[in-house]
Amino acid sequence: MLIIDSGFGFHVILSGLDEIYYKIGSKVSFGKNIGEIKTIKSNPSELYV
Repeated sequence: MLIIDSGFGFHVILSGLDEIYYKIGSKVSFGKNIGEIKTIKSNPSELYV
């Protein structure tokens, strides 16, 4: 699970990532990949926001 403080008291919670590219306290830049979802044909991947 990844929680992003988007400012002005709002937070974005992402669940379902297989790999997260950022560590706690890191700044996330607009347009950058934050993680990866691995897909398997028999079990489609989902990202929860």
